[in-house]
Amino acid sequence: MTITSGKLRNRVVLLRKVRTRDANGGFQTNWAPVGDPIAAQVEGISGNESIIAQALQGVSFYRILLRYRPDITDADQLSYGTLTLNIRSAVDPDGRRRETLILADTGSPQKVA
Repeated sequence: MTITSGKLRNRVVLLRKVRTRDANGGFQTNWAPVGDPIAAQVEGISGNESIIAQALQGVSFYRILLRYRPDITDADQLSYGTLTLNIRSAVDPDGRRRETLILADTGSPQKVA
């Protein structure tokens, strides 16, 4: 499967945990953007409802395809429009270092700490 630039119509921002010193001398962990927005193909796969924090919430699943990025892991997140997507897997589907396939969801956010 070859990625053509016409398929990469969406823009996502890679988010990574960063630790910053707070006013009390301790550290605070937040999500921060890594680099510029990335051209991607974003497809909604499915959705369902889950009990998160003792409340019924909708969860949507997404398949994101982008040019090969070896630095993306399941500890990262993506920002897509108003959505924050938790990366569940990021793989090179054919091992040729041409593309990265990401499966992500809007479910329970990953812990920041």
